Amino acid sequence: MNDTTTANTTAPRPPVIVEDDSPAGIPRTRDVARAFADALDPAPAPGTAETLALVVSELATNALRHGGGHYTPSTSAPPPTR
Repeated sequence: MNDTTTANTTAPRPPVIVEDDSPAGIPRTRDVARAFADALDPAPAPGTAETLALVVSELATNALRHGGGHYTPSTSAPPPTR
């Protein structure tokens, strides 16, 4: 047994922000969300990136349709813990 503790030295990931107020920006928003989930370390469960992309797409669509036409989604994650 060993009492050594390893500190996590990974810097937090910077947030990704997509600014767009048009329906044409929704696919880009979805792609950014999918790429963000795919780049996480440790990797999320299979299908998580697609689920996140769907949720983000729905939220952006609802913001445009029902929320005054503006949305600014951002993605961020805490540093990994091991």
